[in-house]
Amino acid sequence: MATAEKTKKTIESIFEEFYLIVMKDHYMASFINSHQFMERLIQSQSHFLYRALFELEAEEVYEEYYKIGAIHWKIRLDEGYLFKMLNFIEEQLAEKIRTQQIHLDFDKLDEVFNKIRNSTGFAYIFGNLDDTLYDLRPVSEEGKYLITNIKRFRNHLLKVHNWGSLIYDKECESFISDFTTAELGKALATIAFRIKSHSNRKQQLQIESLNKSIHQKAELSIKYYEMGNYTQTLLMVKHLVNDTTLLVTLLEQHEHYWQTNKNDIIIGFLTEKSHEGGLFSITTNAADVNGAQLNKSLISQIKNHIKTELNRHNNIFAYDMEETLYIYSEEQSKHKINLLNSISKIANDFAKKSKMSITEALLNVGFIDTKYLQNLTAEEMKETIRVMENRTEQLPNDSGEIINSVNFGKNIYHIIEEIKQNLYLKEVVTEAIAKQDIDLHFHTIVHVSSAKTFGAESLVRIKQGDEIIPAGRFIDIVNDYNLSLQLDLAVLGRLITDMPKISKKLKTLFVNVNPETIKSEMALQQLKTLISKAGEHGLRIVLELTEYSLTSELDSLKQLQAENFGIAVDDFGTGYTNFEIVKTLKDQGLIQVLKVDGSLVKSINESETAQSLLEAIILLGTKLGLDLVLEYIEDEEIVQKLQDINKLLESAGIVFGQGWHYSRPQPIGELKIAS
Repeated sequence: MATAEKTKKTIESIFEEFYLIVMKDHYMASFINSHQFMERLIQSQSHFLYRALFELEAEEVYEEYYKIGAIHWKIRLDEGYLFKMLNFIEEQLAEKIRTQQIHLDFDKLDEVFNKIRNSTGFAYIFGNLDDTLYDLRPVSEEGKYLITNIKRFRNHLLKVHNWGSLIYDKECESFISDFTTAELGKALATIAFRIKSHSNRKQQLQIESLNKSIHQKAELSIKYYEMGNYTQTLLMVKHLVNDTTLLVTLLEQHEHYWQTNKNDIIIGFLTEKSHEGGLFSITTNAADVNGAQLNKSLISQIKNHIKTELNRHNNIFAYDMEETLYIYSEEQSKHKINLLNSISKIANDFAKKSKMSITEALLNVGFIDTKYLQNLTAEEMKETIRVMENRTEQLPNDSGEIINSVNFGKNIYHIIEEIKQNLYLKEVVTEAIAKQDIDLHFHTIVHVSSAKTFGAESLVRIKQGDEIIPAGRFIDIVNDYNLSLQLDLAVLGRLITDMPKISKKLKTLFVNVNPETIKSEMALQQLKTLISKAGEHGLRIVLELTEYSLTSELDSLKQLQAENFGIAVDDFGTGYTNFEIVKTLKDQGLIQVLKVDGSLVKSINESETAQSLLEAIILLGTKLGLDLVLEYIEDEEIVQKLQDINKLLESAGIVFGQGWHYSRPQPIGELKIAS
């Protein structure tokens, strides 16, 4: 007993000497917060070591020192310092054995300390792996694949050797050591990943290199682990964990870049590559808007199911672009029917499985063979895909199947030629707007009964060379390329400049602005300036807006209220027409004029319904004290009909008309005024 106590005291003195050295190291000393804590460490560690040397079986040594190692890992004690401590203690004990202060075989000492190092290494191996798996929560599918295989790697190690309370998962799939056949390796070889990486080849190579490196380190780790060399295993695992953390970060950056730049990436890929694949667009069928709205959830589910199923294939990439699902297939065009059949089958199977009754086409599928898209610029490519999507969406709903489809085939050449013309026209229009090289024409508004001029509507004209571009043509360009605000600002600027000339001819000027323009602070300031200048010249400004823009931009419009300013509800009688909205706007003093849509006016001689609707609108305007302007009065027959309606509705107020029967739009200098 005396010998045992003496041995314990000797071991304790070694630990005391060790901790005196520790306290001189700022890093190590940071883990010891008091002298009492250090005393407890000395006593507990000397007690554990004595038992390991003289009392415990081999497995018990592993278990005890695994627990101690796990505690050290939790407080993040660097393993380098930990192994230095073990080396110091072992060397001191060896010296005590040589001087016969402790009676122990050197072989026993070596055996025990190897077990202590291994069990400590074991604790640090799984501490590293478990913390990494806990901390890394990737969003990208590729990142999830990586983490899944790291979990399998961890489980594989536990299957070989396991001490402590760690649980081996029997249900976990086997670790895949070959980086090319593991899920991430296979994902990196797909067309999907190649497309996503198109504009960042350097990052793609980094990702592929790191994935290979992780698998190599995993294989070495397993080799050392199976040999029982846990210190070398730990070294490999630390490198593996660092690479894994870096790779997950790169994969998340890669996915984020794709999600925020996918349109440009796809356009770049299609523009720079020579393909013999196919590009599909799957859109909601727009033939029945109400039906589409009712089935919105169903459509979304079907699209997601199609995307999930098709992305299982290495040579197919299905991705969302706003409301449209695009599918790029490396398969040649002769396989188009097969893939189209697959899309239809997936959609039908999903609907059947979900017990959904489908009576009309919910989705439209458009197909372009990408060999027809070669030699296009990026802008031409972007427009081609946009037009493809729009035309696919507008397919008639007459197939009786869940999916309609169209193959653009060689017809895409005609579409591309039209697109090139539009892009050229866009340049012309954009340059004209930027230079304010626009012409203003004015279309008179007259009293239907007397044909006297009431005012005029300003209309913009743009020339291509010496020829005026048809209004419908350049307005389509303005709308398609989001040039409305720039155009409205240019028009407002010209109206302000030409105010002296305009006010000599007119007392009321109707001005069109796009609904989006009202949201612009710059445009609001321009409108305020226009209204102010017009007031100085005795001219009243009437702003033409649809009901929708009126109700959505009330606060902005209230800023414009002035004595010489009014608002007209444009295109009244069609679309969103809502009599309650008109009443509310009138009560708030926001509208003074109803401009009745020309499609209704043109129909009054052929349709009693149209005539009845027009009579109701005239009575409504009269009742609310609103002026009415009827558009598209093209001939004497319509004029006569309107005069008859006016006589019939004895209480009707003043009705104004506008159309080619009275005049055509003219520059202000050529405008004829009937007084």
